[in-house]
Amino acid sequence: MSQKAGVTKEIGDRSYVMYLLAPMESHDLLMDVVKMVGPSLGPLLDAAFSGGKKLDMDKELGVDFFAKAAGSLFGSLDKAVVKRVMEKFAKVTRVEGSDGFLDKSLDAHFIGRLPALYQWIAWGMSVQWGGLWSALGDTVAARGAAMQALSPSQSLTDSTG
Repeated sequence: MSQKAGVTKEIGDRSYVMYLLAPMESHDLLMDVVKMVGPSLGPLLDAAFSGGKKLDMDKELGVDFFAKAAGSLFGSLDKAVVKRVMEKFAKVTRVEGSDGFLDKSLDAHFIGRLPALYQWIAWGMSVQWGGLWSALGDTVAARGAAMQALSPSQSLTDSTG
C-alpha cells in the first residue's frame, strides 16, 4: 500500500481504517454509483438549487419530500454496483486489531451486522468521494444562477465567451 495513513472511524464496536482507492479505480466506481443513483437525485437537486441558491433542506422541504426521495433512491439501487462498491472498499479497509484487509473476511465480519455494513458503505463513500458531492452542489447552484441571469435572447455559450 503506497499510502501512509488512512481515515479511521468507529462503527459499532469496531474501529476501521480506510485508504483511498487508486484514482482511476475510484473514478470508474464513482461513475457506476452516479449512473445508479443519478435519476433519483434529479428531483432533490432541482428542489435544493432552484433559483440558483441553496435551500435550507430541513426548513423548506417537508417530510413527504424526503420519503419520496428515499423511495426513489432505494428503488434505483443495483445489487451488482453495490456489491462492487463493497468489494472495492473492502480491499482498502483494515479492521483495527485484525491482520490484513477486510476483503479476506467481509462476509464473516458483517454477518448479523447489516446496520454496521450500511454505515461502513456510507462512510466509505464519504472517504473516497466526500469533497465531490459538495463541489457538485456548488457547481449546479452556480450554473443555475448563471442561466437565470441570462436574458431570453442570450444563450449559455454567449455568457462564457
